[in-house]
Amino acid sequence: MVSQREFSRKHSGHTAGLLGLMMHLKNTGIVIYTSDAINCTDNYNFKYPGICYDSQGFVQCVKYVHRLEKQYNATIWFSHDAKQFHTLTLSDQGYYD
Repeated sequence: MVSQREFSRKHSGHTAGLLGLMMHLKNTGIVIYTSDAINCTDNYNFKYPGICYDSQGFVQCVKYVHRLEKQYNATIWFSHDAKQFHTLTLSDQGYYD
């Protein structure tokens, strides 16, 4: 079972305070929605976002999410990744459960 608090701690990087969400979906599996903590694949590969409030916090956050991804065999969903967006099931096409 995934702890409900795994990704609820405070993160900084792009801005001073960021939230993400880790969900355990019965059929989809574990999904980490990074929100603005990690905007896109480039950021997940340690490329700094255009605006970065805390560069050390950003790197720590990315490392933390990498650990969670590996630990839980999770899928990562980014908030601003156009390439990934086109691979996802959108609300008018279905849903994830």
